Amino acid sequence: MGFIVAAIFVAWLAGVMATGIMALDRNPWVWGLVCAALVIAGLGTMLESVHEKNQKGPCVQYETQMHYNAATKTMMPARVCVLRGEWMEEGK
Repeated sequence: MGFIVAAIFVAWLAGVMATGIMALDRNPWVWGLVCAALVIAGLGTMLESVHEKNQKGPCVQYETQMHYNAATKTMMPARVCVLRGEWMEEGK
């Protein structure tokens, strides 16, 4: 999945660069609008994904788990969320 996301990002970046160069070389207002639309759509998609990720509820219960650290070859504790709750609206 990460490879697909990286490929889409590279394609988006190449599209922005190509339309930006065309806006400088050819009909500037048409390619400028296309470039602006690509930038707005890309940034909007990124902001929407960040917003969806942050919509998870607060952590109700934490647990300490032990994970192996390959750099130090030791077991390290890590605090992880094992139970999520829901956001409550005020006044209801």
